[in-house]
Amino acid sequence: FAPSAPSVAKFDARWQEMARDGFTTVRLPVGVQSTWKQAAEPYRAELLRRSAERPGARQWMALDPYGSLARSLARQLQAMGVLQIVGAYRGLAMEIDHIAIHYSHDRQNWFADCYADQGLSTGPLAYLHNDYGSHNVKALCYLDEIGPENGPFVYARGSHAW
Repeated sequence: FAPSAPSVAKFDARWQEMARDGFTTVRLPVGVQSTWKQAAEPYRAELLRRSAERPGARQWMALDPYGSLARSLARQLQAMGVLQIVGAYRGLAMEIDHIAIHYSHDRQNWFADCYADQGLSTGPLAYLHNDYGSHNVKALCYLDEIGPENGPFVYARGSHAW
């Protein structure tokens, strides 16, 4: 068995960025983000309800892989070359394993005080982790605009080579 990666000729700049930095950014076409946000509204409502009950808890739900939103996401990621880029990065053809919706907000504290039994407080890098050895590649699609005040998930540039 000799795995082969898909061709990334038309996505070469993104592939090079991924190989160099460990991540890349791909912008969604105009209108896709708002379409997905509208389609995700029932999930969002449920996650908001759960968050009201347990504000500090991690809130997420897996999407039905055969549902219209998951299928739309999968088609769009394919059309934008995301699977080809990560396939070239990993050196083999990739497929989507699962899709989930996460509700993140500044009241979450599920990661805090995990070492309280040892007398250690939560440090500023409490959730910093390395997915070393994982064969998975994370792809994040933001349904709300992001910026300095509501920042995104953060990758440490070059950490894939640590």
